[in-house]
Amino acid sequence: MTETLRPDFKTLRKRLRTVTGGNLERVILTAYGNPTFHNGGQICPATRIGFDAHPAFSVDGEALAKTSKFVDDTFLAALKAYATCAAGSQCSNPKMNRMTFVDSHFKAFGDHGFCAASEADPIFDRTCFKNGDSFASSLSAADNNNPLTCRLQASEFRPYAKRARWIRTVNDSYFAAMTYPTSSSAPTNIHDGRWGLEAVVYGGALHPTAEGHAAMADAALVAARTLLGMPGRSEAIASKK
Repeated sequence: MTETLRPDFKTLRKRLRTVTGGNLERVILTAYGNPTFHNGGQICPATRIGFDAHPAFSVDGEALAKTSKFVDDTFLAALKAYATCAAGSQCSNPKMNRMTFVDSHFKAFGDHGFCAASEADPIFDRTCFKNGDSFASSLSAADNNNPLTCRLQASEFRPYAKRARWIRTVNDSYFAAMTYPTSSSAPTNIHDGRWGLEAVVYGGALHPTAEGHAAMADAALVAARTLLGMPGRSEAIASKK
């Protein structure tokens, strides 16, 4: 998989050179943090918490551990190497082709993966997201206005509320997209596979939340200020006093 990055980056650089004057230093590549960590870098365990909006979904702990290791040890390392023209990346002209790779936010994501939880999380999350039985088990539950087994309404989910996880779960995606239960193409039952693909996961499952994107943006801003020779945030504030 990582070998496909070499021709991809070659094509990307060719396109970027036409709009950057040939120097790619100011191209800032900001990668997603590993979404599988919590508690300071521990890998999330097997669970269905946040993943039971459709019966087909769950988190396999063993498979997740292997995937997480590949992402951290192989994929992200290769991505950085190709972006920064490190040894083995086969950059034809490292001085002109080297991009600025931002990864200072990776450590913070070690506490905020999809399984991260806190007593300060919204009451909806703490009350309604269970380990496999968040939704009524009836096959026709999708037609009800109150499909959850908790006493709260689905409309009470707040996608932009502050929470420990910076990665959207399947359930987050489901409610953030507001497809349940108001979709015009609601299924006859919640076990419908098409419903799982079209409604449950198209709201950004396993992508960063607003807080996650904000952390990435903050890291990219530091790099941008450095490249542009601008003062840092603290220096800028001090200069206004």
